[in-house]
Amino acid sequence: PILSRDEEGVESLDLQLVDLAPVVERVVARLRPQATDATIEVQFDRYGQTPVLADADRIAQVITNLVGNAIRATREGGRITVHCQPEAGHGVVQVTDTGEGLASDDLERIFERFYRVPGRRSSGSDGGGSGIGLTIARHLAERHGGSLTATSAGRGQGATFTLRLPLAS
Repeated sequence: PILSRDEEGVESLDLQLVDLAPVVERVVARLRPQATDATIEVQFDRYGQTPVLADADRIAQVITNLVGNAIRATREGGRITVHCQPEAGHGVVQVTDTGEGLASDDLERIFERFYRVPGRRSSGSDGGGSGIGLTIARHLAERHGGSLTATSAGRGQGATFTLRLPLAS
């Protein structure tokens, strides 16, 4: 099944020269109370300027998805670290959590529409989400000429999601 235009985010992107770090920092600040309520520590680190040509609202949507997922995957007393830095011609945002982690089989499948990790605990009345957030997030990253990937040492070992966007020249 194909995503709707709204789900894909295919409406035109409003590309502007933006520093990625303040965009990420605003999202982290907005979601921090939710993490604090769940007794999860959130740390934000930025290293240098990360100028990218991007639609700041759409990139904020991607980061919101990643940090929100990290909060849902992390148990009380856990930790989420968000890094933003320039690296090898890209603005790189990494969201690392001490949460549930992912089996190697799930590292690509989580980006498929409606795929939900088997046995994943859910929180709240939403039952853990629709299963399309990461699909949309990756689509938006790719529309910006970037990528969105996931790594994990395995179940129970936490996960890292990495957004890469080309630095503006």
